[in-house]
Amino acid sequence: PRWLPGDLGAATEMARYTTLVAGSLTAMRMMGDTWSAAEWRWAMSQVHSRTFRVEEPAGNVNDGITCHTRRLLVPYVDLLNHDSREDAWQCEWGCEWDTGGGGGSFVVRAVRDVPVGEEVLISYGERSDRHFFLFFGFLPKPNPHNAVTLFGGLEEAATWYEALCGEGAAEAWDAARLLAVAQVRTEEKEEERER
Repeated sequence: PRWLPGDLGAATEMARYTTLVAGSLTAMRMMGDTWSAAEWRWAMSQVHSRTFRVEEPAGNVNDGITCHTRRLLVPYVDLLNHDSREDAWQCEWGCEWDTGGGGGSFVVRAVRDVPVGEEVLISYGERSDRHFFLFFGFLPKPNPHNAVTLFGGLEEAATWYEALCGEGAAEAWDAARLLAVAQVRTEEKEEERER
């Protein structure tokens, strides 16, 4: 399929996830498990949608730290729901790592008081609707981080618009440009008269 520029990140992530699922199924079968591909995809989607992606430091602090991506399944914390609005969630999550090789801790901290009876919310991250739907199975409402790239640049947008408008599009653009310039000049003259 032809991917729009804004879709490339999701396409890359989906390809990586597909490779992960296929590779892990192969590994499970090599150990003697008899999962079907459909059963394995379902199981992986259930686990993936409940885990937290973290970057674990690896290496010596003096040599420069690299990171390994890990997915953590954290009981009870995985039940906390998401809200995209920063003023709606009361807790933040993250890992505190012992860079000396002693492991780490998964931590959830309240960033404001939580009234009795109020649902405790966290942010799953600043993601687009595409990401939430593909990897979490829901669309947050509202989502201030949602964005879609329609064109790679002005030239691509202009070419698309001219093709949409058919013959005479260039003349229509020229006429619209002249009209806009004339309107600005008229407004400037009116402002001068008012002074």
